[in-house]
Amino acid sequence: VREFSKGAVQSDDLTILTMKIQSSSVHREITVKNQVENLIKLNEFINSEQSIPEEIKAELFLIAEELFVNICSYAYGEKEGDITVSIDSDNESVTLTFEDYGVPFDPTEKVIDIEVYDHDNSIGGLGRYLAFELADECSYSYSNNKNILKITKHRE
Repeated sequence: VREFSKGAVQSDDLTILTMKIQSSSVHREITVKNQVENLIKLNEFINSEQSIPEEIKAELFLIAEELFVNICSYAYGEKEGDITVSIDSDNESVTLTFEDYGVPFDPTEKVIDIEVYDHDNSIGGLGRYLAFELADECSYSYSNNKNILKITKHRE
């Protein structure tokens, strides 16, 4: 303070404020069997992450439901398999990552065009459309015999 004031006479009280900004980076994961009833566990898992604002959680619940049910329904056929879902959260975004060892399938391809979708005669596709519309970013890769789908929501 003395250096900054360069010898000027103090004319009022002095207040110093210091702040420490901590990164609130979180990584958590859950692994469940490919059974639709495990959606309850997945929702509880998402809901338990207190660093995620409620409005983002609401969208994550919808995204998770659509993608999780699709993985349960199609990834392993009639076989039982694991689905691992992780949450990575920091000050800027929240990412849900879905991993399974089912048949290779890129859900980001051939997403319906809602403008030409025949609502009366078409079956399926709206769930993926909704999930990707709610996401700010999405990516898919297939590595080490594993489907990896990442969905990111930004904290705005």
